[in-house]
Amino acid sequence: MPTAWNEAAQVLQRQRGVCIIIGEVDSGKSSLCTFLANKCLEDPGKVGVVDADVGQADIGPPTTISSSVVQAPIIGLHKAAAEISFFVGDTSPSFVPDKVVTLATRLKKQMTRSADIVLVNTDGWLAEFNALRHKQLLIEEIQPDLVIGLSRTDEVIDPLLERVKFASLKLPSSTFARVRSKEERKKVREAGYRRFLQGSHKLGISLEARVRMFDQLEQTVLPENRRFRGLVAGLLDQNEELLSIGRINHVDGGKVVVETKTIEKPTILEVGNIALSSKYDEVGYGTLH
Repeated sequence: MPTAWNEAAQVLQRQRGVCIIIGEVDSGKSSLCTFLANKCLEDPGKVGVVDADVGQADIGPPTTISSSVVQAPIIGLHKAAAEISFFVGDTSPSFVPDKVVTLATRLKKQMTRSADIVLVNTDGWLAEFNALRHKQLLIEEIQPDLVIGLSRTDEVIDPLLERVKFASLKLPSSTFARVRSKEERKKVREAGYRRFLQGSHKLGISLEARVRMFDQLEQTVLPENRRFRGLVAGLLDQNEELLSIGRINHVDGGKVVVETKTIEKPTILEVGNIALSSKYDEVGYGTLH
């Protein structure tokens, strides 16, 4: 680990509060988050993690963001059990940036009630103007005590840190952080779908329940045809928290039949933008890509 990572951990251990980690794709954000969580566990108190990386989610399945209280050292965020999750519906925040900000802020508020230190891990969408604006809004809504910028090059992270009104640190990436190809990141996501979907059963959900698209708050009437087949879905409770993700099998006879692990009937069924095969490989998109 870079020496600066230890120094950042010492700052966080003294200061406590909320820390948000910002960085480009494959810069080592999850590794840094794991390192900081483990270091902070050396002191009394609880450490909470908000995994807001919707594309390369570690704690929950892809297309979701999640939170967890870490009570013992972990080798990676994937070892932290999801306590509260929200369904975003896509693997990119670019199509629903406001939704990501709202849900991540909600997770942060819930975590601060039960943890002394809260680490917020973010996605790697950073290189465009809209991405910069999104991250700036996310930071403003999270209201962190510390912002950590992680990058291989100053050109990527400096423009954002210059806009930040909160205490900030710029850290180098670990030399072990490796840039992965799009295909490698896709394989990681597919492993995540299988982790949360293998062993699913079919659950019939009446169309009289609240059904909506991931990018709309209004209820949707689903036509009884096959164009929804394979789309990932979020099964939500009355608080709009995630019960489980699912894969839509078909729409027929006034019901949406979903492959899922939960046996609990959802209050809301939210249809996502990623199409999965019967083996849970990504094979296409809904409408926005």
